[in-house]
Amino acid sequence: MFSIQIKIMNGSNKQLTRWTLYLIGLFLNALGIVLSTKSNLGALCVTCFCVNASEAFHISIGMTFFILYATYVLLQFLILKKQFGIKNFLQLFFASIFGVFTNIINYFLNINPTTFLGKSMIVVLSIIIISISVVILINCDMVPSAPDGFVQVLSRFLNVQFGKVKIFHDTLMVILGLLIGFIYHHIVGFGIATILSAICLGTVIGFFENRFKTKIRYICGLT
Repeated sequence: MFSIQIKIMNGSNKQLTRWTLYLIGLFLNALGIVLSTKSNLGALCVTCFCVNASEAFHISIGMTFFILYATYVLLQFLILKKQFGIKNFLQLFFASIFGVFTNIINYFLNINPTTFLGKSMIVVLSIIIISISVVILINCDMVPSAPDGFVQVLSRFLNVQFGKVKIFHDTLMVILGLLIGFIYHHIVGFGIATILSAICLGTVIGFFENRFKTKIRYICGLT
């Protein structure tokens, strides 16, 4: 009986640790994205696509994100079919928690760099923080963001490393965003940060993935 109680307590502690890491990952993800916007050097890849689509089709940025996230979930359903589960569907609710964190960080984080060096340092820092957050969210094996969830499913389906698929995905989103902006004669949200995130984010994620994947999964009791 005593050993059973210990196992239950250990299981509860692992779940608590897992949820704590997951929320930390969400917070870091929001922090990284807010930092990138504070740099004034362009939006990140998915954001670049959404702001151009919002401008072109005259719908709110929030609705644009929701439609895109719903599309990611639909694509996962088409790939996974019978293996599609509640975890995949719950990605639609990622935006609500993420939105709260984003609003809080954006309110309290008062950064306004005036030099190009300062702006560049913020972009680099945002890429590092976002990369760490993605590795945490993916390896907690709970509910990733819809874009990262789609990339994860696609990387498993193609049997290609997550970071490499991430680079392809991010580059494609930037191209589509620019294409929409070009067609409707109004390109917005594009800058150095957009290019760097498309080129570097997947590589940096792969770097942290190789070094911390096993440790994170061990802490969460998944190994």
